[in-house]
Amino acid sequence: MALRLGEQGSNKHVEILKKWFPNESMIKNFINDNCHVTRPGSSLFNGYEYLNFIVKHDTIIISYKFFTYNRGLSNFFIVKDIALIKKDQIIFIKKRWR
Repeated sequence: MALRLGEQGSNKHVEILKKWFPNESMIKNFINDNCHVTRPGSSLFNGYEYLNFIVKHDTIIISYKFFTYNRGLSNFFIVKDIALIKKDQIIFIKKRWR
């Protein structure tokens, strides 16, 4: 709620996602799945250990550590995404997984 995105899956949340990420297939799939995210405690879930944003003019650098848990097996990915703000859209130009 700190970013005023609304509750997960709410009309406000979906409107913001559609406005800023109109061409991102991952976002479209998320919306089509009713913004469903599996919760910790399930036999299968994922989440973030950290999520950082650096904004320089029209460029956003997003770095995060993402983890997955699937029936006792865990894995993590360190990701650095670069996006550009173009008018009223955010366009991802580079994704790098480590």
